[in-house]
Amino acid sequence: MPAAKKSSAKKSAAKKKHAAKKPAAEKPAAEKKDAAKKPAAKKKVAAKKVAAKKPAAKKKVAAKQVAASEASASTGFTVRSIQVAIDKLRASRPDQTLNTPSEHEHYDSIGTWSFDPVGTWASSPPYSVLYQQRNPFGYSKTVLSDPKSLVSYANFGGSIATWNAKGSGRWSHSPGEWILVDVELVQEQAEGQDDWGDDESSGGNYVSVIFALWKVEEGWAAAVWESHHQALLAELIGLPAWPTQGWQDCEVWYGE
Repeated sequence: MPAAKKSSAKKSAAKKKHAAKKPAAEKPAAEKKDAAKKPAAKKKVAAKKVAAKKPAAKKKVAAKQVAASEASASTGFTVRSIQVAIDKLRASRPDQTLNTPSEHEHYDSIGTWSFDPVGTWASSPPYSVLYQQRNPFGYSKTVLSDPKSLVSYANFGGSIATWNAKGSGRWSHSPGEWILVDVELVQEQAEGQDDWGDDESSGGNYVSVIFALWKVEEGWAAAVWESHHQALLAELIGLPAWPTQGWQDCEVWYGE
């Protein structure tokens, strides 16, 4: 074969060889490069999914906010043993004897404590008396949420020293914890009279009294109390101070 033809044939073969090698070399490299990038993209997605646990943290914060709201609604009330209230009452007059009769005027009472002569008919009522009660809800399911129910239940006899009396005043409560009813009772036969019990025989024609019922560790405590001794009663109940808000007007009836 002539030399010119051989040279031309060699060049043509070289070109074909070069053209065949180039695509084969470039294509796998590009595919490998693309394939190598895909796992990295998956890792980024996986990282985002792990970071998506923040809603759980928000739920915990929300739970704390609910707890704080409930604590605020309770007006600072602390459930304590009845013994704490007894000790505080005794400490209020350390030089006097705290009377603890074994017999009780109220059918539902299982404990009575007072510096007054409980068991007698008060000539200038009311006495200030602390009671432990067995089951107020056996009388009425609304005794802790309705002033009429509480006053109707709170038949503490001689400590209030009146009967068949209309009452008007105000009341407040914290659901499931305590109720206070601060009223003036007027015996129905004394209506329109000017005397306010100055005659000892008249007893409780007009009685300014606080009725209270609250939760204790052993069950329930109650009190009938002189209206001007609010601070001590708040202490016995377990309140940081006498409530200044949440009061509503009310009309009640004491007696049959």
